[in-house]
Amino acid sequence: MILRNIFTDYECTQCGKGQGRDVEYIEWEISKHGEKHFLSEMIECKCGNKFNRYEGIIESFVSDNIYSKWRAFCDITLAGEANITIGKQCKIVIPKQLLISKIFLTNIEGFASLAPEFYSHIETDSFNIVSSEVNSEGSSDPSNYKKIGENHKVDWFLFGKSGDKPVETWLLLLTQASEQILHGQYNIAILTSEMMFESFLDDSLNKQLISKGLSKEASYTILESMRSIYDKAHKLLKDLTGQGLQSAGKGKNSINAEWQELVRVRNKIAHGEQVEELNKEKAEWALRTALKAIFFIYINSLTD
Repeated sequence: MILRNIFTDYECTQCGKGQGRDVEYIEWEISKHGEKHFLSEMIECKCGNKFNRYEGIIESFVSDNIYSKWRAFCDITLAGEANITIGKQCKIVIPKQLLISKIFLTNIEGFASLAPEFYSHIETDSFNIVSSEVNSEGSSDPSNYKKIGENHKVDWFLFGKSGDKPVETWLLLLTQASEQILHGQYNIAILTSEMMFESFLDDSLNKQLISKGLSKEASYTILESMRSIYDKAHKLLKDLTGQGLQSAGKGKNSINAEWQELVRVRNKIAHGEQVEELNKEKAEWALRTALKAIFFIYINSLTD
């Protein structure tokens, strides 16, 4: 079962407008109709576009809304406002001990360089905000740029986990790919997107093999011996579930052709070859394609 946290947001595949729900609402919806029905439900946007819910979930991860990615594996969100002095460390105390995963800082009524400081591998009830002044050269209003020693207001938004709960590798790679796209690292994002899919595929195959009675060691040996990702996604997946990535019911699966193109592009980047139109759109296509393949495998594994 995929963490229900990743089902909370969806966006229209055409206009980009979306909606978000909390995990409790998602759990309630799934308990009524089943997970397969929930993900396949047809949604009609106000713009007139119709799409399956899982397609809207994918779009929310491909969009520039970085918050949806962190909600995928963080079960705690906190937010607040802090009054800081530029150049001085400011300690923020939070209500409870937790594992901090990510903190976003936003300037209020002025500009300064801001950065959070926190321990990411131990539970804590606080974090620090460090700051410095920003060069106002070229600005039409230099007075908006805070100087060392001046007071400043900052909004903070925190994502964390209640305990050291294991997070599936593919979810961590999903967040990395999304941030790489935002930072213009398009070639790395394409590599990470395919790594994300392969991580999910291996995890799914491992669970299937163990459910058939194999030991963890035997499952690991089988997966390690299969060097071809195509053999895993096509042959082994079909043997275990009755449907590989290459087929959808009685016909061919269009997602498979996109995924094979993603593998081709990934290989060219990995080998240092020239890739045509290596831009944001290409990186978003790679992430969307990998997520389509993941949801195809996951939805077809559901029995409700």
